[in-house]
Amino acid sequence: LVNQMREQIRDWRHSGYRGVTSRVTRDLLTYWFANPERAPHQKLFFAQQEAVETAIWLNELAEKSNSGTHILNQLRQRQATAGDNAADQLPRHAFKMATGSGKTVVMACLILYHYLNRREYRNDTRYVDYFLILAPGITIRDRLNVLLPDQRNAPPATARDYYQQRSLVPPAHQHALDELAHRLIITNYHEFLPRLLGGNKRTPFDGKLGADGHKVESREDENRMRRRVLGSFKAGRRLLVINDEAH
Repeated sequence: LVNQMREQIRDWRHSGYRGVTSRVTRDLLTYWFANPERAPHQKLFFAQQEAVETAIWLNELAEKSNSGTHILNQLRQRQATAGDNAADQLPRHAFKMATGSGKTVVMACLILYHYLNRREYRNDTRYVDYFLILAPGITIRDRLNVLLPDQRNAPPATARDYYQQRSLVPPAHQHALDELAHRLIITNYHEFLPRLLGGNKRTPFDGKLGADGHKVESREDENRMRRRVLGSFKAGRRLLVINDEAH
């Protein structure tokens, strides 16, 4: 299945990304991968390019062809076989990239792809409103802060985010990153574990002592936990979850 998909992506790349209906998507693909002015040190690795192209192709182009529809159906069936009952509602794709091949840059490209398209096409459900980046530990979480846009308007050489450092934002969209910081959360997955609720431990009603006087641990329910972690996100909006080190 992967080789079938790579063949489709290769043909799409060689066609000049034929079939893209979004002007923003075309601007991004051209700026990232067909830009003769991009400096050699800014050029993306092929592994990064192929991952970004595949994600966009699956989101925008696959359903428009028989071969693409077949691949989407195969992905859904394999997801369902793996035990995911919400396969149709919550499509999931894994990008297996070697250490050092630049996964964080791929994340930055996909965030820009959705964010800039959503600004331009607010009613298009192919693009999301919010981004949740999950990390397996504190060290990796801190490294992923390069996905938060630098608000200092610093030059690319001293910018703290990959959007500027790696020259990922086309000039026509440079002004558009102001809202991104409010639409993106980077957190450790442990934050989704229910926390113990506080109390004064003096009455049976404070969540710490039972009626017999023994200690009872009261924990957050799912709604309270969700509000704590995702409180800045409006309910009912579309969300892209990027799970770093997903193994």
